[in-house]
Parts: sequence; C-alpha cells; structure tokens
Amino acid sequence: MLECSRDTGEEMPGWTACGKWMHFAHLDGGNDLDGAYTFGYRITDDASDPWTARFNRFKAKDGAAIAGGVVAIKGSMSELLGAFGVKAADATFVPALGSGETKAAASGPLAVLAGETAKATGAQFTCDALSKKAHQPIHGIFDAGAREAELDKAEYVSGKISTKTVFVFDDLITRGSTLNRIARAIKAANPGTKVSGVALAKTERRAFWGTLTNDHVAGAWNDAWSRGEQKFQEWQKAKK
Repeated sequence: MLECSRDTGEEMPGWTACGKWMHFAHLDGGNDLDGAYTFGYRITDDASDPWTARFNRFKAKDGAAIAGGVVAIKGSMSELLGAFGVKAADATFVPALGSGETKAAASGPLAVLAGETAKATGAQFTCDALSKKAHQPIHGIFDAGAREAELDKAEYVSGKISTKTVFVFDDLITRGSTLNRIARAIKAANPGTKVSGVALAKTERRAFWGTLTNDHVAGAWNDAWSRGEQKFQEWQKAKK
C-alpha cells in the first residue's frame, strides 16, 4: 500500500503528499467527505499560471483541456487506488453535478472524466447514481451564508451503489461544500460507504497565502496532460 506522508517542502497547510497527489484530509465545507485528492492549485488571482490556465480551460469545457485532464487523471488513478489498498473492481466512480443539472449528462466533462478513468483502471462507473434540484451557480455569491443556502437547494439524493468505496469526480474544489453534500447523500443511501473526492485542482488565492505556486506538481502530470491535448488536436485535424 502506498504511504501518504506530509510533504514537508510544501509551504501551504492543509494537505499531505500521496504519491503524486495532494491529499486534503479535511475541507472547510463539512465533515461528510472522507478526504479529497487533486494534483494542483487553481490560483484565482493569477490567470497566467500555466496550470491555472489549463484548469480554467477545462472548466470552460475546452475540448483539448478536457482531453488533457482525462489522460492526466486516468494515468495516475491506479496509484491512488493503491494508496487505499482497494482493488479497482471494488471502487465506483461517480461524476459530480453542475449547478443547473438534475442528473449527470453522459457526455458532460465530469462524466467523461469519471467514465474514462473507470475504463482505464477497471473500476465500476455509474452516471446516474446522483440526482438533485437545479440551483444558481455559486461562483458569483461572495457571502458564505448565502452560498450555503443556495447549495442547500440542491437536495442531493443517491441511489444504491454496490461498492463500499466511492470516488466522486469534480473539476475544481474550493471549500468542498458540494462534495460534502454529495458524500452525505451517498452515505445516507449506502451506510458504511467511504466517499472521497477527486478533482483537478484546489481553488485558492495567492493574495490570501502570500506565496502560492504549482511548482510541486509532478512532471508526469504535465506530460500526460500535454499528450491528451495533442491527441485531441490530431483528432480534430483528422476530422477536417
């Protein structure tokens, strides 16, 4: 089993190194989630940061960025499963839902991210485990209480899931409020299940921390993301 130990070279508090992954044992948005994993920061006050630019393009549903993110995550998910000591077949991958969604769209970026990673690792995948009510996006709501109230409108519901280990795939994590609500719903319908979040990045502001970089991101992530984008571009050219 891969050991997840604190990266003493990392200046920002709150995460430990788990192979190439950043492991956040606790998020401010609640205690229902059994940890979250990303491989970089989305630095909201530095759009020129190369990794932040990639994450922003994925969020904007740029095809090349989606392909890059898929190749990067699916290439390292086996390492994360090893850290859990879980066989891929005993884990289920579930996509998170966007604010306007009531069910996950099979062709959506998060469903593609979770589904392709499940194929690559041999894990189980379900696109319809979660349902919720639509609500307004929270990125423009700056009051914490108002954000939580808007998220409460979602009223997440989970169906039955056959494994006791679940990974919920999202693009970005800020406080973890959405993932915690999803974890709560999954656990309510599936007692005894462990639910962890997997995302591309943790959203933070450099102005808050003083120093914040993506220098810690493993070179393997960069290589994999670049391969994914290149394959997408070649596919696009072949279509013309």
